[in-house]
Amino acid sequence: MKLLPVFCTLVSLSQMPLSLAMNANNTLIHPKEIKPSKPFMNKVDDASFEDLFDLQTQENPDWTANSPTKVPLKSSQSPANVVIITKHDIQTFGYQSISEILSHVAGFVKTNDLTQSNFGVRGVHPGSRAGNRIIKVMIDGHPISFRSNDHNWIDENLIPMPLVERVEIIKGPVSALYGANAFLGVVNVITKQADEFVRKGQIIELGYLDSKRSDPSFQISLAGGYKNSNWSSNYGFSVTSEDRSGLQLPISSPSYQTRFDQGGISAVTSKNDEADHLVFYSKSRYQSTQNDSWQLGIHYQEIDADQSFSDLVSLSQFGNNHIELYNGFARLDYLHRFSGQWEINTNLAYSEGAPKSSDRIEVGAEQFFLKRNFGYQALDFGAELSFRPDTRDFYLFGINTSTANQDIETYDRIERVSRQSTALNQKHQEKLTSSQLYWEGLANWKAGFSTLVGYRLDTQDIYSNQHSGRIGIVFPITPKHSLKFLLGSS
Repeated sequence: MKLLPVFCTLVSLSQMPLSLAMNANNTLIHPKEIKPSKPFMNKVDDASFEDLFDLQTQENPDWTANSPTKVPLKSSQSPANVVIITKHDIQTFGYQSISEILSHVAGFVKTNDLTQSNFGVRGVHPGSRAGNRIIKVMIDGHPISFRSNDHNWIDENLIPMPLVERVEIIKGPVSALYGANAFLGVVNVITKQADEFVRKGQIIELGYLDSKRSDPSFQISLAGGYKNSNWSSNYGFSVTSEDRSGLQLPISSPSYQTRFDQGGISAVTSKNDEADHLVFYSKSRYQSTQNDSWQLGIHYQEIDADQSFSDLVSLSQFGNNHIELYNGFARLDYLHRFSGQWEINTNLAYSEGAPKSSDRIEVGAEQFFLKRNFGYQALDFGAELSFRPDTRDFYLFGINTSTANQDIETYDRIERVSRQSTALNQKHQEKLTSSQLYWEGLANWKAGFSTLVGYRLDTQDIYSNQHSGRIGIVFPITPKHSLKFLLGSS
């Protein structure tokens, strides 16, 4: 067995990254001897001080993205407003999560209730507890939402950052291609290919936050890959632990003065306030023949966080709300190329999510707290037939079906002392089925402009039929400038 070299990065969450590395001979390299890749060095050295801290969140005409049409197109040719954050951007700015990236993208506005980040887009915000429902979040093109409430967890528990190749961000409705949750945008995380890990070695990142609190926060991430003639695989794992004890209720809060008068500074300060996140992702690909390939993707994520500042009961003297949930999927894809112009991609996916044992809701009662019961199990099937007569035109036809068993949310009363459980609602389950039919066509005309037309029909047990469409026209002005007219519904 050949041992691969290991690259290790120590990242301070409050300072610029410090890098250490170990070469193939297991010799430690001093940080000053490490030479980043040439593109990364050029990006930093050629920039002014102001440019260094100005992330390129506006559209770059040379970017190539798959997400707007599911076919690679340069940004100047793509019928969408797309932004790409590359792995070099992530290295330069030391981003530790996808939510941290989005908070620096123009048009995205972030709120955080210390359980999960929540974003609005272009002045439209879904409100508290929305959990990014209005954004379609995907990893390598597969959605990751917690289907019981359609929340998207996009903090440290979305993806191990050493595994990220780039993040493709679309501003605007893309429901005609991706469905109902692509209401105001799409975030698609593209992971690195196994080749990169074979060339550069496996990656380990250790992040820490040097705080004055007794228990500092840390993040440990690792990523790697393997490849031979027919088989390739990548993987990533990350765990984050953060102690938020000592945070104070803002003075602007309506209840600050009352709480302070009753109990002093202790009454407005969080205690035993911790958050732990865990995520695992892997992607394996097998090339069975020249025209056939199989791919298996596995994703698992957890939220395990106290809610000292819950909008229901904040800073309760009897304990904190505690949110502990898991979510994950396994997806198998099969790709067959009929010729140089036609190909079909089919996929089968299973996903599930539910609360874990420590999940609890405080209601301000001394004798008891509440335990939630809900969750889902879902099975999805999809197929896409694509036709590309030449390098300029592209046509796509797709169908999806989904069956989900939804455990409707109920509550149990748990006595603090005896731990006796009393059901407050009758538990029941609903079976929901849905189907989707969609198509799009991208054509380039002799006059020099390109057009996109897309349509999607979503059929669901409860919401009946939902229609979505989009139209795009792109006029190139110069090789790096274009004029776009975009219209979409969601």
